[in-house]
Amino acid sequence: MGVLQRVGILTGLAIVSTGVARAGETVTLSPRFEEGSIATYRHQFHVDQTRMIPLIGDTRRLAAKLERDIRLETLEALPDGHARVRMTIDRVSMVVTPPEGAPFAFDSAASADALPTSARARALAAFAGGSVDVLMAPDGEMISIEAIRAYGAGAASSREAREIDAFFDDVWIRAVMELLYRPSADTPLRSIGDEWATTMRERVGGVADNEIQIAWRLESADEGIARVVGDGEIIQEPKGAIQFEGAPVALKKSVLGYRLDWDLNRGSLERYETDQAVSVEFNTQMNVQAQSVVASSVRLWRIDERSSPAGGMPIENDR
Repeated sequence: MGVLQRVGILTGLAIVSTGVARAGETVTLSPRFEEGSIATYRHQFHVDQTRMIPLIGDTRRLAAKLERDIRLETLEALPDGHARVRMTIDRVSMVVTPPEGAPFAFDSAASADALPTSARARALAAFAGGSVDVLMAPDGEMISIEAIRAYGAGAASSREAREIDAFFDDVWIRAVMELLYRPSADTPLRSIGDEWATTMRERVGGVADNEIQIAWRLESADEGIARVVGDGEIIQEPKGAIQFEGAPVALKKSVLGYRLDWDLNRGSLERYETDQAVSVEFNTQMNVQAQSVVASSVRLWRIDERSSPAGGMPIENDR
């Protein structure tokens, strides 16, 4: 398994209204693209994994944190509702504490002579300052990537670099863009208290690429902020065993929680959070039973004007 695990990010909501929406009141969920608008977000990922082999008393722990500062500029708002948006990665940082060996730290904002020169550091540096232009549908779906500018050039030249590449690939780009802009599921109309479900394939806690079903609820729309909460469940398909590090596993526990705040006036995401905990059992290559417990989190919040909305979710341990 690679040092890090990709944690997917899910659908956002836009509610075009003001004031307080009461229970049962219908609101319209739609994205808003304004030509020339610019917004900057910080995308932060944490993972903490403990792997245990009780028979031999072996316990190993990995901790990692990855941050990306993302600048979004609406280049063109088309008459039919589509939009061209440029995403630029202004800053990348990573801190890794491996089970063995020296810790790794990188921040593209540091001076050049202070940066490490390893393959992993060069891969991270390749993404800082790069940008992609994407075409967005009126409902916030990402249609295509139209242009790439010096984005990740030469990043996949080593095993470490290929591992980093998974955190900047087109799957990640689509997930971020649709979190930032896509309305709820397949309908623009929701009522306070409405519940709905979405399904996606997501890598959670080392359990690779299994279906995750999210039960969402529009909790409130108050003081210019909509609050949406969700609970996720890993779907154990009968067609194939859940995998961990390439081996079948028994899923012992999974807790997947999602929350987001949506700015009603700007029609854009204000803050998103997911906290996930997964526990599995599996056999090693030596046919010895092992356990893995993974806690991970994603935070995505706007940093250009304010880092948390009034009455919104507090920011904890973000730096």
